[in-house]
Amino acid sequence: MIRIWIAMMLALLLLAGCGGEKDAGYVARKLDIVLPQPAAVTSGDSHGGFHGDGLLHMELTFSQEDALAVEEAVSSAGWSLFPMEPELEERLYPDGAGASDWPDWPVPARGWWYLEDRQENETEDMWQRYSYNYTFAVYDPDTGILYYQELDT
Repeated sequence: MIRIWIAMMLALLLLAGCGGEKDAGYVARKLDIVLPQPAAVTSGDSHGGFHGDGLLHMELTFSQEDALAVEEAVSSAGWSLFPMEPELEERLYPDGAGASDWPDWPVPARGWWYLEDRQENETEDMWQRYSYNYTFAVYDPDTGILYYQELDT
């Protein structure tokens, strides 16, 4: 009986560790920048299923004081300045068919954006593939919001 109880407790511990963290620390590590603690975090994650396809999206809202530190972090990390090319904006801010699960993020008038193609061993243009695996982030200094997204299809 004790063995069964111990096995069940170990299984619960193992399952508890499988959830993964999705917080500001996760975003900072993925983007390789230092971020202060946000005042608010909202997120959604549709990853799951056999292949782990889905969309993770997070909004990290920073106080006015911390927003300056975030601005310094993203600008010194070599992020691109807005505006972005219209074709790229159209792909990263979709509307219409297939965009129902997409976060309704505004395109900032000014700020920084980051795009990382995470698909391995591919030489073709990332938009010419049958599947996408990328990380996209935007920092809007006017609102103090860092938008973060991981898409895996």
